[in-house]
Amino acid sequence: MASHDGKNPPRFIYSGDNKRYHTYDFEMRRRYGAKCVKISLDAGFSCPNSGKCIYCRDGSSSADATHDIARQFTDASALLRRKWGADVRYIPYLQAHTNTYAPPDTLRRVYNEVIGLCGGYNIAAMSIATRPDALGEGVLEVLRETAQKIPLTVELGLQSSNDATLERIGRGHDFACFERAVETLKAADIEVCAHIINGLPGEGEDDMLETARALARLGVGGVKLHMLNIIAETPLAEMYARGEVKLMTLTEYVRIVIGQLELLPPEVYIGRVCGDSTLGGLIAPLWCRRKLEVLNEIDKQMTFAGTYQGRLCK
Repeated sequence: MASHDGKNPPRFIYSGDNKRYHTYDFEMRRRYGAKCVKISLDAGFSCPNSGKCIYCRDGSSSADATHDIARQFTDASALLRRKWGADVRYIPYLQAHTNTYAPPDTLRRVYNEVIGLCGGYNIAAMSIATRPDALGEGVLEVLRETAQKIPLTVELGLQSSNDATLERIGRGHDFACFERAVETLKAADIEVCAHIINGLPGEGEDDMLETARALARLGVGGVKLHMLNIIAETPLAEMYARGEVKLMTLTEYVRIVIGQLELLPPEVYIGRVCGDSTLGGLIAPLWCRRKLEVLNEIDKQMTFAGTYQGRLCK
């Protein structure tokens, strides 16, 4: 990236502040006219690949373990309302595990329960996290029904476009499976947000940039960028203890993220540029806990370089 004096950097059109990338906050305000906040929900689903992804602690969840969706939402929205005020809008987010891994009738019941919250809360949209290999025809029909009732985003875990990496980390699917899932969801007019992880074992900078290029070609609506976290009681933690995993420094991570942002189309919103590290048991890298520092460093380096999201997108 070429250096820049930082005095008069060109304004990035998909931003309402100093950001040089298309933030999720900007996109939600543009769509719904207000601050939108996600509320993570645990509906009690499991995962078809449980215990096989090397970085995942089987059974880990950041939401209320009671699986009472209404209670989870009520408790969380009360806290958020105190923080953001009465004008905030909510996005229920079925986040824990694989939220399409159940019989269609079960999915329909759960999704309708979430939609039913709209009667008492200022809900803007709904998000569902899942895997690309958990989208059978019956599931797709339920997703189509849901998308007709409420704006819907399906968040698909990819992690990497490199098949060798996907096999190494035990994902249980290849990149072609992800491609088919994206095309199928797009054909049903359902927005896709892709999750990727930087710093996976065996990957170099070229691999991580190629994943960004692959997502640009697929035309996803949004992308979430995460740094690989070493969580206790996972196979990855054992590999790390044996010295088999080399983690990126904050400086290296910022450089990679900026490179990926440059390759992604400017109209693609960025759900996040680093994880929250909210799960207990984080072993490394500890700089992931300093989220504000990571965000500020990305902003600073992009401004200094005079770069922006989509600069290298073809």
